Amino acid sequence: MPSTPAGELLPGPAALFSGPSGRPRRRRSRGGPTMRRLASPRTRPSAVQVSPESFIKCLKKFYHHWKEDESNLWGSSSAIAIATPPPSDDIRYQESLALSMWFFGRELPETVMVFMERQIHVLCKQKGCDVLKPLKVPVSKAVSIDIVLHNSAKGDNGSSLMDEIFRAVCSHSESKSVVIGHLAREKPEGKVLEAWSEKLNGSRLRLSDMSSGMSNLLAVKDATEIMYVKKAAYLTASVMRKYIVPELEKIIADERKVPHSKLTGLTEKIFLSPTKVDVS
Repeated sequence: MPSTPAGELLPGPAALFSGPSGRPRRRRSRGGPTMRRLASPRTRPSAVQVSPESFIKCLKKFYHHWKEDESNLWGSSSAIAIATPPPSDDIRYQESLALSMWFFGRELPETVMVFMERQIHVLCKQKGCDVLKPLKVPVSKAVSIDIVLHNSAKGDNGSSLMDEIFRAVCSHSESKSVVIGHLAREKPEGKVLEAWSEKLNGSRLRLSDMSSGMSNLLAVKDATEIMYVKKAAYLTASVMRKYIVPELEKIIADERKVPHSKLTGLTEKIFLSPTKVDVS
């Protein structure tokens, strides 16, 4: 929710949540639309292990979707490169982060993943390697794909490791013309992603925007994902109906001046304590 100067009177509910076109107002950063991140346990790395079964299930869907419509939605890509940004206090609507959550149930910050026919190369820090290492054997047995981890030292932008990944892409491609699919609309954040973007654009390999393929893949939900969407929608509607609207009506009736930033903070607390709006 956007902030206003201290002392500015809040407008009515419709104006607060939408711009002239009726679309939600959102702050923007280099990576795209953002809003303040809720301080929930999900937003920071934890020691929770990734389920090999869930990851393999998603991996099969990913490869099936990619190969089934390779030329149209995926831009005839022979390899797919996904790069996730560093941690932030903002929630970015980025497909790279969405894919990370879909695969691993968590965000893997400053991680470069390159998917090929029989290999997945991952460039990440030690914490990321610790999360992914247990997946190597189950994935190899289930789908005959090798996960190759490239551990980037703290403070290193991983430039030399990126060169190894590019050599692997070229050597494993059956075609002389290598096409790397990437999310062209996502701007690089941090020195790791900036180094990757520089090497990607200077590699002389053909680049193809496969945003349409990624959007199409993530749009299809299974039963569990649909349940999560319904729960999130119910919580959001409950917070709006039982807290935000009554609070705004009271503010306007009392002719009080309340900055958006304060209302945002109060609303976040309700989301973190859903029992206050009768959601358990």
